[in-house]
Amino acid sequence: RLGKEDGDIEPAHLLLALLEDPRGNACKVLALMGQEPETVRRRVLGTLPGAAAGVRLAAAEQLMKLQDATDARDSTPGVRDQEPLSDRLEMAHIALTRGLVERSVEAKLLLLAALSGEHLFLLGPPGTAKSLLARRLAEVCRGSFFERLLTRFTVPEEVFGPLSLKALENDELRRKVEGFLPDAEVAFLDEVFKANSSILNALLALLNERVFDNGGSRIAVPLWCAVAASNELPESDELDALFDRFLLRRAVPRVSDGALPSFLQATLESAELFHNSSGPAASRPDPVLTAANAAALREDAAETVAFPVEL
Repeated sequence: RLGKEDGDIEPAHLLLALLEDPRGNACKVLALMGQEPETVRRRVLGTLPGAAAGVRLAAAEQLMKLQDATDARDSTPGVRDQEPLSDRLEMAHIALTRGLVERSVEAKLLLLAALSGEHLFLLGPPGTAKSLLARRLAEVCRGSFFERLLTRFTVPEEVFGPLSLKALENDELRRKVEGFLPDAEVAFLDEVFKANSSILNALLALLNERVFDNGGSRIAVPLWCAVAASNELPESDELDALFDRFLLRRAVPRVSDGALPSFLQATLESAELFHNSSGPAASRPDPVLTAANAAALREDAAETVAFPVEL
């Protein structure tokens, strides 16, 4: 309508058309970038001439005032939990793959692992965004994150925390786990198969049962999803038990030659994408997806599964 009154259709008219649907992809992308779709819409209307554009701008400003008043009155935590699962998964996938090329499958597998309460193993060379995906999952769920490159010289204190000096005074061997793997909700373990036996043995129970033996007590850990990476598959049978802890596995290739121009262009447009995790999504006040959401979904799904009598 604006195009007919004001003359030829301009790019601004097309942008307005994309913003008409508040649940459309254009509005979702703007939300992930930290921009309010209605604010962008008013800015676009302000650039257009004509009476119709002025009327719509005034109406948009009134709607914005009403929306602000409603938000101030009804601002309650956990509103995002009321959104459909499909919308939250789409937003999480966009946040995970933002600025990345040919990593959609890996992002979907990571979301599947998180929803099912399992762990993901990524096999591939360095520089294939394995650790970045794990960091972005922590941003999506607003959870604590832990990452460590493991070698045969890595000591347990680097992974599970240092010994408590106060506990030692009482003849107790207890670790201060705050800020380390037993305290993390999302973890990334690089070159996991190169860790020594003292670390591997503790990882078995931590990954599978979500417990950690801290001194004389066994504590529950909040671990939601762990991502392990390696440049090679395990070669000894001793590592089979650890490998079995990662139900989902994926070989991550380098960016193909055909997608290399897109990769370079994305890097030139925003060099900060690879350092700021999910970017503007990190400033959002509430998580897109949480471990509690995933646990509730698993319980609902379990009620709908019917096993054959033969099993």
